[in-house]
Amino acid sequence: METVLVMEAVEKHGEVMRQHLEQQGFKVVLSDTAEHAKALIQKESPNILVVDLNIANETFTDFYQWILDNESTTLLPRLFIAGKMQHNIAQKLEKEHKETILLKPLDIKR
Repeated sequence: METVLVMEAVEKHGEVMRQHLEQQGFKVVLSDTAEHAKALIQKESPNILVVDLNIANETFTDFYQWILDNESTTLLPRLFIAGKMQHNIAQKLEKEHKETILLKPLDIKR
């Protein structure tokens, strides 16, 4: 079973994603901080990282660099979800790092 690590600051939104992904047959682990996500990555070895950029605060840049610098995570597939407030960081991730970005409002079934 593939594991999805979902980083989401809003617990309710994380639970919606968890329920939908578990119905699709994935194991889901949730994190609401970068430090917690690091620990989960090391413990759970997820197959994909889904990050809602509403979690992007001052520690996000360090966390993202840690992912890029760490041999075991640099190739970890990543999907970022961005709202209007995260437009600038989403553009930077897409342009400079070729990251995949989904824009809100998110169609959870998509």
